[in-house]
Amino acid sequence: MNMKSLGIDYGTKKVGLAMSDPEGLMAFPFKIIKNDQTLIENISNIILENNIEKIFIGKSLGLFGEENKVQKNIDLFIEKLKKITSVPVETVIESFTSSHGRIGIDKSSLNDRKTKQISEGLVDAKAAALILQRGLDKNTNIK
Repeated sequence: MNMKSLGIDYGTKKVGLAMSDPEGLMAFPFKIIKNDQTLIENISNIILENNIEKIFIGKSLGLFGEENKVQKNIDLFIEKLKKITSVPVETVIESFTSSHGRIGIDKSSLNDRKTKQISEGLVDAKAAALILQRGLDKNTNIK
Protein backbone atom coordinates (compact mmCIF):
# COMPACT_ATOMS: atom_id res chain seq x y z
CA MET A 1 0.00 0.00 0.00
CA ASN A 2 1.60 3.26 -1.11
CA MET A 3 0.32 6.23 0.84
CA LYS A 4 2.59 9.20 1.43
CA SER A 5 1.55 11.22 4.47
CA LEU A 6 2.34 14.60 5.98
CA GLY A 7 2.69 15.23 9.71
CA ILE A 8 2.08 18.69 11.15
CA ASP A 9 3.15 20.06 14.52
CA TYR A 10 1.16 23.33 14.63
CA GLY A 11 2.63 26.22 16.55
CA THR A 12 1.54 29.83 16.75
CA LYS A 13 4.89 31.08 15.35
CA LYS A 14 6.18 28.15 13.34
CA VAL A 15 4.91 24.84 12.06
CA GLY A 16 6.96 21.65 12.02
CA LEU A 17 6.44 19.29 9.12
CA ALA A 18 7.33 15.66 8.63
CA MET A 19 6.86 13.36 5.69
CA SER A 20 6.51 9.62 5.43
CA ASP A 21 8.30 7.31 3.08
CA PRO A 22 6.29 6.44 -0.06
CA GLU A 23 4.93 3.28 1.59
CA GLY A 24 3.54 5.29 4.51
CA LEU A 25 5.41 3.27 7.14
CA MET A 26 8.15 5.58 8.47
CA ALA A 27 8.12 9.28 9.37
CA PHE A 28 11.00 11.69 8.80
CA PRO A 29 11.43 15.33 9.85
CA PHE A 30 10.92 17.47 6.74
CA LYS A 31 11.02 21.20 7.40
CA ILE A 32 9.80 24.14 9.45
CA ILE A 33 7.70 26.92 7.98
CA LYS A 34 6.55 30.20 9.46
CA ASN A 35 2.99 30.44 10.72
CA ASP A 36 2.01 33.55 8.80
CA GLN A 37 -0.51 34.55 6.13
CA THR A 38 1.19 32.21 3.62
CA LEU A 39 0.91 29.08 5.81
CA ILE A 40 -2.10 27.47 4.12
CA GLU A 41 -0.74 28.22 0.64
CA ASN A 42 2.68 26.80 1.54
CA ILE A 43 1.18 23.61 2.93
CA SER A 44 -1.09 23.30 -0.10
CA ASN A 45 1.98 23.46 -2.36
CA ILE A 46 3.78 20.84 -0.27
CA ILE A 47 0.74 18.55 -0.51
CA LEU A 48 0.64 18.88 -4.31
CA GLU A 49 4.41 18.66 -4.90
CA ASN A 50 4.75 15.52 -2.77
CA ASN A 51 1.55 13.67 -3.70
CA ILE A 52 0.37 13.62 -0.09
CA GLU A 53 -2.60 11.31 0.48
CA LYS A 54 -3.15 11.81 4.23
CA ILE A 55 -2.40 14.48 6.82
CA PHE A 56 -1.85 13.92 10.54
CA ILE A 57 -1.99 16.96 12.81
CA GLY A 58 -1.06 17.01 16.47
CA LYS A 59 -3.98 17.46 18.88
CA SER A 60 -2.93 19.68 21.77
CA LEU A 61 -4.35 18.67 25.13
CA GLY A 62 -3.64 19.73 28.69
CA LEU A 63 -2.23 17.36 31.31
CA PHE A 64 -5.71 16.11 32.20
CA GLY A 65 -6.87 15.60 28.60
CA GLU A 66 -8.69 18.90 28.27
CA GLU A 67 -8.44 21.04 25.13
CA ASN A 68 -6.30 24.13 25.52
CA LYS A 69 -5.92 27.50 23.78
CA VAL A 70 -3.59 26.11 21.13
CA GLN A 71 -6.16 23.44 20.18
CA LYS A 72 -8.69 26.15 19.27
CA ASN A 73 -6.13 27.54 16.81
CA ILE A 74 -5.44 24.04 15.50
CA ASP A 75 -9.17 23.47 14.92
CA LEU A 76 -9.38 26.71 12.90
CA PHE A 77 -6.27 25.68 10.97
CA ILE A 78 -7.82 22.29 10.16
CA GLU A 79 -11.00 24.00 8.90
CA LYS A 80 -8.94 26.20 6.55
CA LEU A 81 -6.89 23.21 5.42
CA LYS A 82 -10.01 21.19 4.59
CA LYS A 83 -11.27 24.07 2.40
CA ILE A 84 -8.20 23.97 0.16
CA THR A 85 -7.56 20.23 -0.10
CA SER A 86 -9.52 17.01 -0.34
CA VAL A 87 -6.73 15.11 1.43
CA PRO A 88 -8.08 13.45 4.61
CA VAL A 89 -6.97 15.09 7.85
CA GLU A 90 -6.69 13.16 11.10
CA THR A 91 -5.66 14.42 14.52
CA VAL A 92 -3.19 12.55 16.70
CA ILE A 93 -2.56 13.32 20.36
CA GLU A 94 0.77 15.15 20.48
CA SER A 95 1.56 14.70 24.18
CA PHE A 96 5.28 15.14 24.89
CA THR A 97 6.32 15.23 21.21
CA SER A 98 8.27 18.48 21.67
CA SER A 99 10.12 17.19 24.71
CA HIS A 100 10.90 13.94 22.88
CA GLY A 101 12.00 16.04 19.89
CA ARG A 102 14.67 17.66 22.06
CA ILE A 103 16.35 14.30 22.71
CA GLY A 104 19.72 14.16 20.99
CA ILE A 105 20.22 17.91 20.67
CA ASP A 106 23.53 18.97 22.16
CA LYS A 107 22.66 21.93 24.38
CA SER A 108 26.33 22.95 24.69
CA SER A 109 26.30 23.87 20.99
CA LEU A 110 23.44 26.32 21.53
CA ASN A 111 25.67 29.30 22.32
CA ASP A 112 25.04 31.46 19.29
CA ARG A 113 21.62 32.65 18.20
CA LYS A 114 21.65 31.06 14.72
CA THR A 115 22.54 27.62 16.09
CA LYS A 116 19.80 27.99 18.71
CA GLN A 117 17.20 28.84 16.01
CA ILE A 118 18.22 25.85 13.89
CA SER A 119 18.03 23.52 16.89
CA GLU A 120 14.62 24.86 17.96
CA GLY A 121 13.34 24.35 14.40
CA LEU A 122 14.71 20.83 14.40
CA VAL A 123 12.66 20.15 17.55
CA ASP A 124 9.47 21.18 15.69
CA ALA A 125 10.24 18.98 12.68
CA LYS A 126 11.13 16.05 14.97
CA ALA A 127 7.88 16.60 16.91
CA ALA A 128 5.99 16.52 13.59
CA ALA A 129 7.74 13.23 12.76
CA LEU A 130 6.64 11.77 16.10
CA ILE A 131 3.05 12.89 15.45
CA LEU A 132 3.18 11.42 11.96
CA GLN A 133 4.68 8.14 13.18
CA ARG A 134 1.90 7.80 15.78
CA GLY A 135 -0.66 8.32 13.04
CA LEU A 136 1.02 5.87 10.68
CA ASP A 137 1.30 3.23 13.41
CA LYS A 138 -2.35 3.65 14.33
CA ASN A 139 -3.40 3.20 10.70
CA THR A 140 -1.10 0.27 9.86
CA ASN A 141 -2.51 -3.21 10.03
CA ILE A 142 0.45 -5.42 10.81
CA LYS A 143 -0.31 -9.10 10.46
